[in-house]
Amino acid sequence: MKANLRLCSLAICLTLLTGCVTREEADKKMGRACEAAASIFRNDGFTVKSVNKVNSRVSKKLGNGYRDVTVSVTESDSWLDVNKDYNCTFIESFGMFNSSFDANLYRIEVDGQVFGLDNGQILGGPEIQIQLERAVKSVLYD
Repeated sequence: MKANLRLCSLAICLTLLTGCVTREEADKKMGRACEAAASIFRNDGFTVKSVNKVNSRVSKKLGNGYRDVTVSVTESDSWLDVNKDYNCTFIESFGMFNSSFDANLYRIEVDGQVFGLDNGQILGGPEIQIQLERAVKSVLYD
């Protein structure tokens, strides 16, 4: 009985020490996911030349459980450089003891247009919503 208790305690300690997802790691993933989601709206010939800054915070509008992520990039077509911000809001959750992390894109704003969800309505249509989900999941769960 004592051996089982010790083994269980050891397993819990190892999980706590090795399986934790930090706030910084989660924010980095969501920054990359926001960039991937924005890529479906990028003009032909343009690519991200550099990621200049990523800011993350609890959503002012929606509160806890939602995270606003702003990715400031320079897009380029090799002739013209354009500075842009991609603004994403994610629904996020952490597992017990931060052992796991999950996020779903709630909405994205690119070039003044908003796509995703707002008050239960799909903005941009279901096809765009599916493309956004695929782009985000490809980064979060690679």
